[in-house]
Amino acid sequence: MKGAVVAVIAIVAILIGGGAGYLAGNANERTVTSTSTSTLTTPAAPPPYVNGLQLAIQVGPDDLTQGQNVTIRAWVYNPTSATIVVSTSGVDNPMQAPCTVQSGLGVNIYEGTYTFAFGNISKYSPLLQYNRNSPNPYDSNWTPSCIAPIQNTYVFRPYGANSNNETIVLGGYYTRIGYGLAYTFQPFPAGTYTVVVFDAWGQQALAHFNVASAKASAATQQNLRLSLTLNSTEFQPGEYVTMNASLTNMLSTLNNVTFAYQWPVKGLVSGVPCLQYPLGVAVLRGYYTVQNISAGTTLDMFKPGPPTTCPVTYLQYLVFQPESSNVQVNSNMKLQMNVTITISGYWTGFWNPPPGSPPATFHEFEAGTYTVVTGDEWGNLVLLHFSVA
Repeated sequence: MKGAVVAVIAIVAILIGGGAGYLAGNANERTVTSTSTSTLTTPAAPPPYVNGLQLAIQVGPDDLTQGQNVTIRAWVYNPTSATIVVSTSGVDNPMQAPCTVQSGLGVNIYEGTYTFAFGNISKYSPLLQYNRNSPNPYDSNWTPSCIAPIQNTYVFRPYGANSNNETIVLGGYYTRIGYGLAYTFQPFPAGTYTVVVFDAWGQQALAHFNVASAKASAATQQNLRLSLTLNSTEFQPGEYVTMNASLTNMLSTLNNVTFAYQWPVKGLVSGVPCLQYPLGVAVLRGYYTVQNISAGTTLDMFKPGPPTTCPVTYLQYLVFQPESSNVQVNSNMKLQMNVTITISGYWTGFWNPPPGSPPATFHEFEAGTYTVVTGDEWGNLVLLHFSVA
């Protein structure tokens, strides 16, 4: 449902009681966002190689943040001093749609950690690397009629001077939530992934990469840790952004913190009206830093509604449990300092617009860069950024 907002807040008050390979990025048409040079190279097998050739794989970076792209390079080369000539009709590369020109290399990606030695990886299904919505996205039994592949001859000069190679840049895969639905792009969720490359001569090689959630945190003068997590840093229009903010006691003892009412940014919300909560999040259009965040304007994450009259309360202190986000408030209420809000856009307009003013209208996040900020009432804040393609 467009415009739906999910605010999950653990704050329920408990009153006591053929050649050069394919174009990079073709799998999902995203560009490289990571500049890490971390690589992991795994040879296919010790000599002798198949037909005297060697298959290798390089994955970098091998540790990603959600939203980053991974670059996979695979190549077959000649490690000997003699020229090697082999023939093949090629293999289907899973990163390409059916009936694409075949070459000597293919790549599969699996969610999870697998090896050749401790399990038969063929039992598991690889992730879909191309957009299957064309030409018939709703027919799960559709198969194309392809022309028979042509036998090609590969000439490998000594010492890999003209190795057959494949480079892939991708940040996720295609999936559909239910039967009959169109395929949509899914950025790699947090976890470990296995990359398997194979060639037309029967060799395989694998490597792994890890994806971590986008996270940022800061220690505060109150001996608390203010943390912010996003489910990704790159989105398509209509995709949901999940923000989680928390405050955690860094001490191994009780931490009695007095309220200060010194919010660093206007417009921080927790998702529940009338609850005096020392932690909130907000989204701003544009790229902001700690130095200029106060100049930005927060977007309205919730649909405008009638004015709410809240009882006047004055909370004096919070008692954090040791190394925990659980707190006790004014000796009669227990809360958890954790806020999660999921949105796919923002609202403009008025609940009951005066003449000439626009009504409440939902907008999906437009293409561009956005800043997510979390702050507490002691003046601390943490920022993360995401972009919409």
